[in-house]
Amino acid sequence: MSELVEVCIPNTKRDSFTYQCGDWHPAIGARVWVPFRAKTCLGVVIAPQEKTNLAASSLKIIAGLIDDKPFLSESLLDLCLWVSQYYQSPLSEVITLALPKHYRNGGAPVLPLVDYYQLSVTVAAAHKLINKRASRQHELIDFLTQQVHAVSQHQLREAGFATCHLKPLLANQIVKHSQHPLICTPNPHTGTELPLLLNDEQAYAVAQISTNSADNPRFLLHGTTGSGKTEIYLQIIAKTLTNRRQVLVIVPEIGLTPQLVSRFRARFKEPLVVIHSNLTEQDRQLAWYQASSGEAQLVIGTRTAIFTPMPNLALIVIDEEHDSSLKQQEGVRYSARDTALMRAHKAKIPIILGSATPSLESLHNCEQQKYILLQINRQAIATIPLQWLVTDLRNTSLQQGLAPSTIKHIERHLQQGNQVLVFINRRGFSPVLLCHQCGWIADCPACDSHLTLHRQDNRLMCH
Repeated sequence: MSELVEVCIPNTKRDSFTYQCGDWHPAIGARVWVPFRAKTCLGVVIAPQEKTNLAASSLKIIAGLIDDKPFLSESLLDLCLWVSQYYQSPLSEVITLALPKHYRNGGAPVLPLVDYYQLSVTVAAAHKLINKRASRQHELIDFLTQQVHAVSQHQLREAGFATCHLKPLLANQIVKHSQHPLICTPNPHTGTELPLLLNDEQAYAVAQISTNSADNPRFLLHGTTGSGKTEIYLQIIAKTLTNRRQVLVIVPEIGLTPQLVSRFRARFKEPLVVIHSNLTEQDRQLAWYQASSGEAQLVIGTRTAIFTPMPNLALIVIDEEHDSSLKQQEGVRYSARDTALMRAHKAKIPIILGSATPSLESLHNCEQQKYILLQINRQAIATIPLQWLVTDLRNTSLQQGLAPSTIKHIERHLQQGNQVLVFINRRGFSPVLLCHQCGWIADCPACDSHLTLHRQDNRLMCH
């Protein structure tokens, strides 16, 4: 090991600083304590340094080691370096983005301590100590009685109980509190759904991906909405999750995560974690730990999940690869899709990009034969064809902005117990000023837009 090393210190707007090792022998990727300005900060060793133009007397010495072995793997550190160079962002900001706060503060990579609760008195005594009108507290006592083991705060939240229901029970010593490392128990209801029968196009796509995966290719799965792209993902992932291998699935928005997670949990018994920006720090630390240890074989997350350490990563899936949400617009401005492509390239594993409306870059790469295009044109399930109607309003009297025929359709569906979604233009009294005799519409003289009637100001405006 060189006597000098380059150390990246998070939140410093710099790539790295040169330090002397002193009596320490840090590994590349290990976290260390270093003197920085007037305090001691955490840093990550990113490379040895053979030469420097600085005088030895001006170089500070590493204050201590946090990790005996690399905390950031060589592949993940290499990915962070690539993001820093390609997107012209300081490496310190990239590593800040990649590491959960617990690890940026020097925390050990262990399971986080979690709050657990259980009754400390008998059920009868507990009910007597609580006001009869505090119904939710009585329900919480009954819930704790039904549990075999102590219950975590996460389980209480899922059961619909809040902190305000728990505090009086703790204050009256009806419930006792303890902290233990989180025990991840398998859900007995997972992995019960059987694979669906594929149509010809889906089966061809699965066969192509399975056959060519040894060459570490890039696939673009282009299929209309409802064509069964998710089922293709599931069947490919099922083939991948053997020999403790791991799969990373990236979705553009947090809102898409729950429905995808529910399908994955219904299909797979393998441990699954979710990573996105709305997680608590404790939940993110736990997910990061489970993925880095190889315990979690499936990781589903938004763009920040691309930096998750996965030692047995064998496949990456990017759903809705065209979506602009995959690009971060503040801080480190990077594309999760392109970063995933680079991670797959460096790890020599296949990657699947899925979309109903692929980006021009991806379509161009298919034309250049850099990607393998898999086209799904058929609907996976029978759907009712869309019916649409354009109403001529020139000789029609409107009621509150709606044509009589439109109102009749709305009333008919409501009488049948259906739901109706009406989109209206809320700016102004009316989006157009229309003559019902000749069809004349008031247009803006400066552009092709229709003028909007504002009744309150009694004038026409261009929006």
